[in-house]
Amino acid sequence: NASLEEKLEELKKYKLKSKTTNLKNSLKDFIFNFQDLQSGKPSIVFILSDFVFEPNFVPELRQLSEQTDMVAIITRDPMELNLPKPRFGIIRLVDSETGKTIIARTPNNPLDTMAPILKKCGVDWIVMDTGQSIGESLNNLAELFDKKTEG
Repeated sequence: NASLEEKLEELKKYKLKSKTTNLKNSLKDFIFNFQDLQSGKPSIVFILSDFVFEPNFVPELRQLSEQTDMVAIITRDPMELNLPKPRFGIIRLVDSETGKTIIARTPNNPLDTMAPILKKCGVDWIVMDTGQSIGESLNNLAELFDKKTEG
């Protein structure tokens, strides 16, 4: 069995197929192709994302969460949440994945949008700040599992 450190190193080497996130299609593919789901074996699925996109994946998320335990790891860059206040009530942002310009009144915290969706779908979550050490993030994950086993 590979150690956690080896698996994390393997993830770092993974080459992205696309610059954009399409969680809906990824969840569909996972539901269709993951053998352990169809065999009924216990499993856990982790979704690692900043969740800064339209939540058009709710039916797929709900379906998958009915078949397995799920944990969303919401990555957050503190700098993105501490953007300067706009002078005239709006701010122009550029989506780094799509290159599209977004006009916003104030910068949004993705957790404000995602927490109710994840809760409704029965998905647990933790927030991982990019400024945290990996040890802190893993400790937060361990605390989540402790809470699940307690109640």
